Amino acid sequence: MVKPFLYPANCYILNTQKVSRELLFNFSITLMGHYYNKPAILYVDDSPVNLDLFRALFTGEYNLLLSTSGKDALTLLRKEKIDLIISDLMMPEMDGIEFLEKALSIVPNVPRLLLTAYGNFESVKEAINRCKIFYFIQKPWNQDELFLIIKQALKSHEQENERIRLNAELKTKARQLEEELGHNKIILGELRSSEEKIRKLNDELEIKIRQRTLEYKESEKKFRTLLKFIPDGIFLINGSGEIELINNQALLLLGITAQEIIQQKLEKFFQSEFRDVFNRHLQLFLDGNFGKDDLGGVELSVISKAGNKFPVDIRMAPVIIDNASQVICIMRDITEKKQAETELKNAKIAAEEANKAKSQFLANMSHEIRTPLNAIIGVVDLLCNNNNNDEQNSYFETLQVSSKTLLALINDILDISKIEAGKLSLNYSYFSIKSLIQQTYDIFSVDAAKKNIEFGILTNANLPETIYSDEIRLRQVLFNLLSNAIKFTSQGYVRLIVNAKKYSNKLKQFADIEFRIEDSGIGIKSDFIEKVFENFAQQDGQDTRKYGGTGLGLSIAKRLVELMNGKLKVASEVGKGSVFSITFKKVHFSDTIKPLKEAAFNNIQAKYFLPADIVVVDDIPEDRQYIKGTFKNSSVKVYEASRGDEAFGLIKNLKPALVITDIKLPGIDGFELCRLIKSDTELKHVRIIGNSAAIMSLGDDEIKNAPFDEFINKPVVLSELLVLIKKYLPYQVVKEKFSKNQIKKIPTKKIAEIERECLMQWETVRHKQKMNDVKKFSDLVMSFGEKYNIDALKDYSNKLNTSVNSFNIDKMLVLINSFANLIETLKRT
Repeated sequence: MVKPFLYPANCYILNTQKVSRELLFNFSITLMGHYYNKPAILYVDDSPVNLDLFRALFTGEYNLLLSTSGKDALTLLRKEKIDLIISDLMMPEMDGIEFLEKALSIVPNVPRLLLTAYGNFESVKEAINRCKIFYFIQKPWNQDELFLIIKQALKSHEQENERIRLNAELKTKARQLEEELGHNKIILGELRSSEEKIRKLNDELEIKIRQRTLEYKESEKKFRTLLKFIPDGIFLINGSGEIELINNQALLLLGITAQEIIQQKLEKFFQSEFRDVFNRHLQLFLDGNFGKDDLGGVELSVISKAGNKFPVDIRMAPVIIDNASQVICIMRDITEKKQAETELKNAKIAAEEANKAKSQFLANMSHEIRTPLNAIIGVVDLLCNNNNNDEQNSYFETLQVSSKTLLALINDILDISKIEAGKLSLNYSYFSIKSLIQQTYDIFSVDAAKKNIEFGILTNANLPETIYSDEIRLRQVLFNLLSNAIKFTSQGYVRLIVNAKKYSNKLKQFADIEFRIEDSGIGIKSDFIEKVFENFAQQDGQDTRKYGGTGLGLSIAKRLVELMNGKLKVASEVGKGSVFSITFKKVHFSDTIKPLKEAAFNNIQAKYFLPADIVVVDDIPEDRQYIKGTFKNSSVKVYEASRGDEAFGLIKNLKPALVITDIKLPGIDGFELCRLIKSDTELKHVRIIGNSAAIMSLGDDEIKNAPFDEFINKPVVLSELLVLIKKYLPYQVVKEKFSKNQIKKIPTKKIAEIERECLMQWETVRHKQKMNDVKKFSDLVMSFGEKYNIDALKDYSNKLNTSVNSFNIDKMLVLINSFANLIETLKRT
């Protein structure tokens, strides 16, 4: 069976016109025009390899114009005569659809072909609708098929140009004839008495009529030739539903001869269940009762003479011939289209399965990574809290910062995965927005001070006390944006501005709340602003060694804001800073509902807990040892269990104040253990904190509805764990007394000498931050400390050297930025 081609959109010219047989013949003549000069083809593709291949295939056959961009190709279209345009779909700056759409407005009569290496049928459909393409070809192309398609496209172009030319010629001749007739009427009026002249005029008219008759016959011949080569099956059906005319492609599709179908009804070739559908559709066009929806065609199933069944697309167009309604029916074999749709459906199923596999993989990897990371963070925390060696502590602090950076990276990846998988849900409650802002200031004022930049928070008087939202996710968004602002600002300021507009109805109070994070940092390039919220997006030229990051933070922030029905926008200018604005509309607030009090973000220490018993249930010994080591020097006794059933027996006998349990346990799991404890009347007082490293496999609703009093993810951060424990165990705050270092009075001349010699080198170290320069600066400070016996300078130099030797960069930067304050302190003594 001959493979059908896409037919050009201009084949529908008969759809909306009712023409006589004379105009139908004339239409066929103009379609069959043919150029005899060598055709010119414009081929646009951003791949030089494809251009070279195309040049090698067709140089001898056609005049070729090649371009690697749509912009340059449009220039060529305006300068050169082009007979065919071929464009790739995927190109930078201007893709194939945009180029072909612009080409359509410049040279509307030139056929257009679209090349694509992707099975994206939506893009092809868009190209057909917007660009009226003649055909689309999938890469890699078949040479013979491409050659044949180009031939058909060029022939279509020749026929269209010939149709236009002949139509114009026909109009001109008709106009001339009308003028001649008018002139003849004048002559007849003036020379009515001359029979000889009248006979001569009649003879002339008869000659013209015979010429027109010959032209119409030639037009009919060309029309039939056109039907012969159109790649779709064409049927001309009269008012009785019988076929009067058929082309060769229709005969090939049905496997019959013309004698077997002329004056027959087309319905007999459809499967029985589709015959009524075809007849109803045909009658609509014969009666002229069709609408826009009917022009899209219908998909039916046809049976050839040999018994082969295959799907077809049927489209119809009404025509008037000899004052009788007839219908042109176009039939296209869509077997390949249906196969492609099936393959696309199977590909979608495979993609969904792959996405499930990815989610399962992330869930498993989350557990496998977080389990050892929990032990690493725990041991490092214990070492930091139980070691008095400054140099070793500096090493431990480096490990602590690095492990928490790794944890933040893992959390970002898991957050974006949960959002994409639709597993992230929000937990709304009433909380104090002012407390959240104060906590934000307490945390980031320290980070800003380390970099010696100004950090401030401004709020307006309308800010409500308590709002109804997801506090954890809102804090995550603010922390993310402020961390970025401070990270990318080396001097100047970072500000958090919070504004609110209150209003109410009969039932509730609402507020529109806006958060603005402004900075004077490096800014964002204008061409990157639209991409800044994409996954893994980092602008070109960004120093990843200096700033770090994965490019996930802003993507997560935007998605969280949108989940909370808010909007996140950015405005920025390179070298002047950025402004990120978050807007929430109609946020519920209350002046009567008080939020639950939460432990403050202060430095809680295990040694100040009063006597109490804790049971730690975990099948990983290192995780149990972490919590046990935390309370080593306190009055709290920690008991261990590795299985859920073993733990329940221990809890029954011990009746502890608190149980900290992992969810995944051998025997009975953490959920079941919690239910057993809560259902026991003797253990109702026991509080339970659940934890798990398998957070990807647990839904937010599953954790939210669990019977735990609290839940914390692994790796467990010591400070966060102690905040939770403090809610349920007695705790005594003891103010530690520190002995003041006595700094003896230093003469002004000596301080002036130290300031003169050190500050110049300090400025160099502060801006360049080279390790060798830092060591030299530390040695210089130590020399003055020993020269004038100033303990403060000696201590500063020792700490700076320790941070350099242990690669604790954060601590080193803090010490460097604090030197100016140290000099001012010496001046005041």
